[in-house]
Amino acid sequence: MFTIIRVDVEGEEVMGLAKRFYLVVLVGLFLGLISGGLMYFLTEVWSPLVCAIMVVFVMMGLNRFLHLDGLCDMGDGFLVLGDKERKLAVMKDSHIGSGGLAYGMLFVLLSVASLSSIDRSFYFLAPFATEILIKVSMVACAASGEAREGLGGMFVKNTNLGTVVISVVLAMVFIVPAFMLMAPDSMGPEHMSWVISLCAIAAIVVGAVVARFAMKHFGIVNGDILGATNEIARPIILLAFTGALWLADLQLL
Repeated sequence: MFTIIRVDVEGEEVMGLAKRFYLVVLVGLFLGLISGGLMYFLTEVWSPLVCAIMVVFVMMGLNRFLHLDGLCDMGDGFLVLGDKERKLAVMKDSHIGSGGLAYGMLFVLLSVASLSSIDRSFYFLAPFATEILIKVSMVACAASGEAREGLGGMFVKNTNLGTVVISVVLAMVFIVPAFMLMAPDSMGPEHMSWVISLCAIAAIVVGAVVARFAMKHFGIVNGDILGATNEIARPIILLAFTGALWLADLQLL
């Protein structure tokens, strides 16, 4: 469902996860370890740009490119003319149009560019924290929208503000210790807290904004929208990470 790894689950187990959507942060932890590890070790051999391309490809491949497909479907629906039902029908269509291609290319390129521009001291921490916070964005999106039928709708219907709070707390349980252990000595506790906080806020805002646009164009938040949120949040959080570091260097934070 969230990774390429096959797991046999029954309907009751899926419903249990839908009622505890904050647990998707654990998937982010798994992906974050892979993403951060790859970026850290691959850059010993190749340039940051080449490594960023490989890391982004692996991250998308680990969910069978389903989230990228959701982003492309959402892009097609956004750009088509008509009412909500017409837009929803286009989003559910299996073909990819110019809108989907444009959205897909834009956020893939942004992901690669933003990851490759990360300072060497954060080659592990930045992608690690980002993959975790991406899942917080998905939870925030689900909590901010309304659902109809479908698997994605189960998660939307059972997610609320409390779920978002729990997902953020769970994300901090993994991110804060990682920063305390691996952040460079030049990064003090105050700067560290600002960087983490800004990235967490960016994650929540992305989820809420995507949900708002989805409700405006489609009247629902479904699985495609949640998948699109995953891909949109990655470069935004990475850019927030870089921006927070830049502000910290200027001693503005």
